Amino acid sequence: MRSEHGSRRLPPRSSASYDTVTVDYGKLLSTELADKPLDRAMLAAFAELVRATGAGPVAVPR
Repeated sequence: MRSEHGSRRLPPRSSASYDTVTVDYGKLLSTELADKPLDRAMLAAFAELVRATGAGPVAVPR
């Protein structure tokens, strides 16, 4: 994963920290939305809005 915020790159130490934490965060919360269809739909709509407006990167679920 590339650690960016908008078009600004993060400093290398911050980027490495974010990249390290995202792995654990993903494992910890990977099933959080399994039984929450409304939450998934709202997040999907928000992600589509971000993609459509070019407002920044959007993570793609695995």
